[in-house]
Amino acid sequence: GNQGTKTQYSSFGTFFSSMLSIVLWMAASYARSNGMFSSIWMMILAFGNCCSFIARNEKQGRNSATLVLRCTLTIAWHLCLALMIAAPVFYHDWCGYYFHCVDTPHPHDDTKLLPRPAWCSVRASEKQFAFRTFSLYAYVQKKHWNVGFMRYFELKQIPNFILAAPVLIISYCAALAWIFQSWKRHECEIGMTRGKSKIVRNFIKWAFNALRASSYYDAFSYRYETSNTKGNGTDEVENIFNSSDILLGPSFLPYYAILAGFAVVGTFLAHVQISTRLICSSCPAFYWFTAVLITRKNDPVVYSSKKGSDAEAVTRILGAEMPRIIYFFLAFYNVLGTVMHVNWLPWT
Repeated sequence: GNQGTKTQYSSFGTFFSSMLSIVLWMAASYARSNGMFSSIWMMILAFGNCCSFIARNEKQGRNSATLVLRCTLTIAWHLCLALMIAAPVFYHDWCGYYFHCVDTPHPHDDTKLLPRPAWCSVRASEKQFAFRTFSLYAYVQKKHWNVGFMRYFELKQIPNFILAAPVLIISYCAALAWIFQSWKRHECEIGMTRGKSKIVRNFIKWAFNALRASSYYDAFSYRYETSNTKGNGTDEVENIFNSSDILLGPSFLPYYAILAGFAVVGTFLAHVQISTRLICSSCPAFYWFTAVLITRKNDPVVYSSKKGSDAEAVTRILGAEMPRIIYFFLAFYNVLGTVMHVNWLPWT
């Protein structure tokens, strides 16, 4: 009876927390369109739970039909939540179309209609994007702000790329570090089958186990497993650094996925100089990985190299100097940003 009460309370608490998160994420999407990136969280959570169900089903030998139904319902539920998060963006576009692109009588002559703006027919005119729905926001960005894939790749934008480079580099390194740590964590489960033809198979195994470990069903029961490969001529450190056990843990997959997504958007789609405020205002994983870089000097990165090699020496020196580099960047950015921004100079 006690256990049942605890389970019901836990389920209610999880549901309440999920609904509160959805409301807050919807508010974020209503304020800024990039808030809809949080819908990625829901889908990663759905696939992670399904992978957890599949792994448990294999161990317990349950009915496959039940597994399929459970996974279908899980994906459908989280897809609805993801659409709820993105709904304010769609609502914004619908309002734009309703107010500007629907036939409206002329205020001074009922027999005439107000002319439609040219961009109301953007979907019909741009046949290469015929599959897209109408988006007032996307049109304004493309027409007036020159936003689009690699549209910012111009020589005159090099200073802006330099301005955004530190944040983008840290973001990409964070995503790669999480992948590296996750691969090492699941190396035993993957089996590390050799041969070029097995690369895809190994990747699928890793992706499955990474998603499974990120599920909240396995969040508290999953045990970190590290493989000791001593004896094959090289000494490989199983963990990147001590603090990575938590800050690069398996349950943080959605955070690092969203961070990588924002980094890609900032690099190839949006104005690159907004990457700093875009990432720093919405991606906690950026700060976690920065903390890892600062605290790793006592356990520097050694990816895979013999002791005493040049590669190990370089990584040890870099590990020792990294905290100073990070501190300098943070101080320099805040001081320079304050001076430039208040004087209407180009800044993020």
